[in-house]
Amino acid sequence: MHLYRPGYILSGIIFLIAAYASYEYFKFSTTVTVIIVFISISNLYYAFSNPKDDLPKNKFPPGHLFIKSLQQYNADSKQASIDWKQANENTIICPKCNTEEKLFDLLNKKNPKIMIYNEGKPRVRVADGLHIYPMICFNCRTFSEYASDVNNESGKAVEGKEYFKNKKISQKNKIEALNYAKSLNNEILIDKINKLKLKY
Repeated sequence: MHLYRPGYILSGIIFLIAAYASYEYFKFSTTVTVIIVFISISNLYYAFSNPKDDLPKNKFPPGHLFIKSLQQYNADSKQASIDWKQANENTIICPKCNTEEKLFDLLNKKNPKIMIYNEGKPRVRVADGLHIYPMICFNCRTFSEYASDVNNESGKAVEGKEYFKNKKISQKNKIEALNYAKSLNNEILIDKINKLKLKY
């Protein structure tokens, strides 16, 4: 057996060591370890393969596609992490008292300061088709509305959101919000809405 590509011996050994370390010390999953072992074997095999036997347009070792796939996976994971972070930092603000609340997982918060409801049936502004949602601030007990306007097409958006109205919560607002909370079986929101004392 003749060694044609000595450089790939080193890379094959490195991947083999990495596979052992990933399984023994870093406790990676078996699947990841098997992939690394396959890359190692592919590089070792490529080191002893005769260049004359290569396909006409074959410029890469067998493990190259796996490396590229892993690089793409890491890039996608990083982008997903950035997207998640941006979504987690997205907030909504009460236009009356400036109370701020993160939108991420809003309906599952243990002590929400703001409630958005009628998410399946927004009010639609005819002029531009903007979807407007009602919201209640438990901090100052006011009713208002908001719409996502990332590009600030209205010229009135604050951090990608436009706010409308700002008034005392009416009995009608309270009933609508309560019905929405009941439809979700959300005991926390039901309790907070029931405890709301309306201002007259």
